[in-house]
Amino acid sequence: MSTVAPQIWSLLRSAVRIAVIVLAACVAVRADVLSLESAARKRLSLNGTWKMRAGDDARWSEADYKHDDWAGVTVPGALPKAPESAGARVVWLRRTFIAPAGVEYSHLRLDRVLDEAQVWINGRRLTNPAYPKPFEDTQFGVFARIWTMNWPEAFEADGIIMPGRENVIAVRIRDHAERGVKPFDEHPGETADGAAGLTGDVYLITRPATHIKSIERVHPLTLKNGALETHLYVLLGNDTLETQSLRLSLTVYEDANGGHAVFDEQREVRLPPGGELYDFHWKAAPSFMPYRAVATLRKGPALADTAGLRFHTVFVSADRNGLRVNGEPFAMRGVHGNPGLAVSGAGRGALTWSQLEEDLDALRQSGVNTVHTSNPTPRLAQEALARGMMIVPSLTAEFFDEIVIALKEQPNILFWEVSTDKPNSLYVMASLIAAVDPYRRPIAYRGPLEIAPGSRLARNIAMTARAARGPDAARDCGDSGKDSGGKLPVYLYPWDPAGKGAPANAGPAHAGEFLARAWDACVAPDRAPAGGVYTALTTQSAAVPGLRPPGSMRHDPEMTVAMLGAYRELEPDVYTNAAGSRVLTLNNISGHALRGLEVYTGPGARPAGKQALLAAGR
Repeated sequence: MSTVAPQIWSLLRSAVRIAVIVLAACVAVRADVLSLESAARKRLSLNGTWKMRAGDDARWSEADYKHDDWAGVTVPGALPKAPESAGARVVWLRRTFIAPAGVEYSHLRLDRVLDEAQVWINGRRLTNPAYPKPFEDTQFGVFARIWTMNWPEAFEADGIIMPGRENVIAVRIRDHAERGVKPFDEHPGETADGAAGLTGDVYLITRPATHIKSIERVHPLTLKNGALETHLYVLLGNDTLETQSLRLSLTVYEDANGGHAVFDEQREVRLPPGGELYDFHWKAAPSFMPYRAVATLRKGPALADTAGLRFHTVFVSADRNGLRVNGEPFAMRGVHGNPGLAVSGAGRGALTWSQLEEDLDALRQSGVNTVHTSNPTPRLAQEALARGMMIVPSLTAEFFDEIVIALKEQPNILFWEVSTDKPNSLYVMASLIAAVDPYRRPIAYRGPLEIAPGSRLARNIAMTARAARGPDAARDCGDSGKDSGGKLPVYLYPWDPAGKGAPANAGPAHAGEFLARAWDACVAPDRAPAGGVYTALTTQSAAVPGLRPPGSMRHDPEMTVAMLGAYRELEPDVYTNAAGSRVLTLNNISGHALRGLEVYTGPGARPAGKQALLAAGR
């Protein structure tokens, strides 16, 4: 059985996306991470001996297909490895099982899949309600072909499984034998080792007669008086023919700090046959704190069902004045690159977790608050969050959907950047990102297309990039890309800090001067109010120095100083006056007036601020 060439597969996937994009943009997406695990729900394990066959045939999904002569394999477990030259391969797994009589099973859970899977039970293809088309019938275990991900959702199997009778399950596994994606030659993880298959538990989940069907949280579009007016919707189901008297409670806990409850509400409900939706209103402070909402349903003292929802309340917005994170202005002081990557020949290299941590520590010391990167891993996002840094994933047409699905629950995603020179690709990518991201973070565009206000392309685009490439930053900070006539906030994106016509050995000193000048001229006060992504993490050439010299994993001290000089705007000075009191003064060393500063005094909770304008040198 021949495999589909990667180029053809990419074209087919793009065609499917375009065909369903209008529908996807209109579908309400389940926010956050829903868990239906409950003490009131039972499991039926499907672990054990399965049948396996390599190749691909649509008949293998059918309920009456005979698989007795297939090879036996154990689940959970990895399948035999494919040779690196095999490209993408397809393997089918099947088994039969008896579902106990009198028990209704509503969901199928695959704890771990490598690399992706589709599932049929009794010949019917299962879907996942958490995602719109074309993602609703596939469980990803890998994104960008190399990074493993934990899939939190379950497939719906309601009304498909036959109690007391033999059932058959078929799973189509697609394995990406190509383990490297530019710029990574080597990387840690299961996919680098060639693992594939059902590598986690497989089990069915029951549904009580009165049950919690879902918990939905709609992320607000705006902050109101600094708070998120959050609605949590609990959908209850009632499979009986009578109205049930129940007690419904919803409690929101902080996932840290010992699980402190920040919201709790109980209601006595009369649940009619079929079910009903209940709305809970919670005024939440925007923060990076992870939360866990738990809905509990009781009939008298007995537990009927529980369900949980994990989420965060980070709120990122963009307007003509720039970016705001949780209501506070945010100027992006960024670097572009792949932390942890040791670059070797032809711009490719090996990634290690220890180097990733060292790079992030050094970047923080350089004044960096944002890492702009392609193919970011969840590990990178988590380590950056621990250091107070944001992540901007740079997305191209290949793998963008998988990356958004894998990273959408990371609280420190600042915005999604789309890069393409094709209008249709931009529209498709931005529309699908808007449909999949439950937190409605801004989508930015970097490229040559003009984003005209009110146009089809501008529908989901909130920001655009400008390039600062020339030696005269004041003149050249808008020399490429369009900014929608000033209607959208912009951020600076200079690939070449050495500038046009710079000497071949410009070095860190020249780059530092350019960075500081570009920040003063373009970022402040209003030409690029969202901040800037400045130089590459690793030096590209002597004329384009980065924070790490060629052939070294150590950060260049001169470039670290240059970055600090470019990003630092205020210099505090503390002295003792004649009366013996300690006095704090702030000196503006940026070369431009700092507008909109808020000055606060006094310890403890921040009082109302006083607006100030700090002139250069004051």
